Amino acid sequence: MANSGEILRAVGDFGLFQTLIVLALTFPNLLLSVSFASILFIDSDPERHCNTDWILGAGPNLTEEEQLNLTVPREPDSSLSRCLMYAPVNWTLDSIRQYGLNHTTACRDGWVYDQTLYQAIIVTDVHPPKAIPLCCLQNATPALKPHAKLTP
Repeated sequence: MANSGEILRAVGDFGLFQTLIVLALTFPNLLLSVSFASILFIDSDPERHCNTDWILGAGPNLTEEEQLNLTVPREPDSSLSRCLMYAPVNWTLDSIRQYGLNHTTACRDGWVYDQTLYQAIIVTDVHPPKAIPLCCLQNATPALKPHAKLTP
């Protein structure tokens, strides 16, 4: 009986057929790896704002729009801030409407993600509700950064 060395000598070395097989198997693997890695670049980043349910204690019948206008500051482009909220106070709803809130703080109770396009995506599934997204850490105070759960 012939051993494997004798069989390989009879069949021949690494020839044209073996080269074509390796190339044919390498090309799909390269494409497949690109498609697997592309999820890092194409996943959606939905609009989000701080969870400000604390104001519902003062005004349980507020609409979502009223709640956001009273508790989340606006950015220069008039969009809602993604990383800041007005600090909770123990005032009545009338006092909040009359005097307004001025002191901002980082989100305390997590985020609320916009679900008009998607019910759940990688960003909303990976972020625990109280984890601080990396986009909010770039402007965070140094005292906050060590305590943050770093999530993309």
